Amino acid sequence: MLNTDFFEEIRKKEPQDIISHFGPKVGKMLVKQSILEEKFMTVNVEDGVKMTPLEDEFISEEARSCALDVKENTIKLVRAFMDRENQLKLKAYEHKSNEFTAFMDTMVNMQKLYQTKLCTPQEEVKSIKANLNLLKEKIERLKTVRTQKKDAYDKYCEECSKSKEIRDNQIKILKEQVTYENSQRETLIENATEQGIGDEKTLEENHIATVQKLEKERNDL
Repeated sequence: MLNTDFFEEIRKKEPQDIISHFGPKVGKMLVKQSILEEKFMTVNVEDGVKMTPLEDEFISEEARSCALDVKENTIKLVRAFMDRENQLKLKAYEHKSNEFTAFMDTMVNMQKLYQTKLCTPQEEVKSIKANLNLLKEKIERLKTVRTQKKDAYDKYCEECSKSKEIRDNQIKILKEQVTYENSQRETLIENATEQGIGDEKTLEENHIATVQKLEKERNDL
């Protein structure tokens, strides 16, 4: 492993020296990693060349636990050394140990590997599926809203149509009433005029007859 020498150097130093330089959190993780690295080479690389796969049916619980601990602590170290302050501490410590240069390179490679791990096709597929499900849910909600809006619009149009029909009927009735009233008014005026003319003629005839009668009676005297 690229950082084997580095962790061997860590194991040679007092844990308190490492913790004092890197701080309690990172220092303890480095000390723990150095111990795990040594154990890993013993229980997980039995032939000294190849790691025993975790899915191997004959792998011991100790080896499985050690591999998982190495993985978990390695991820924590990668995250820790993404911090600029910790990187500066690491650089400052390089003057005390040449192995830290190799470790720094290893950390960079591990960061790249970690980023690649997060962007594997499987992760991308899961992310795409999750986004697709969210998109489908959003589309379904929009379809529901669209249906509700369309139903409301159709109902409004129907009510408007009914209102227009009612208004048209009312206007038609009013027009018929106005036409009828105008016709009745003209008829009443014509009848009243004719009746007035007739009454005037009757009065005139009665007046003439009365005058003639009076003149006759006067002449008879």
